[in-house]
Amino acid sequence: MGQWEGRFHREIAMNEPALFTAVCRDPVQYRPNGGESLAALTQRVATVYDRLVTTYPNQHLFIIAHAVVIRGIIGHVLQAHPNRWYRLRIDYASMTRICHDEFGPRVQYINTTPLQTLTA
Repeated sequence: MGQWEGRFHREIAMNEPALFTAVCRDPVQYRPNGGESLAALTQRVATVYDRLVTTYPNQHLFIIAHAVVIRGIIGHVLQAHPNRWYRLRIDYASMTRICHDEFGPRVQYINTTPLQTLTA
């Protein structure tokens, strides 16, 4: 997130309204100052995710990450361009489940909470 790391959205929107609006409207073209491009993030996240899935086949992996990394993983397994990632809502402490089998990855759910999962 570059210079926005650790800051609240409302603070950024108040202090940097033009850039905040630009990033929200087109996160591929506009990034926070000092922030990683989504192309670089895609490559980094995909490499690590694929390595984990290959290293630990047929095992459950619990990956804790920021929302943009979760979007990147989902985008990677769905082969979705980063300009589509922000159509996914990823809340704090939510869970996303991706299963891999002989047919490849399947997204089972996105942005659920532990209570929703336990009662479903």
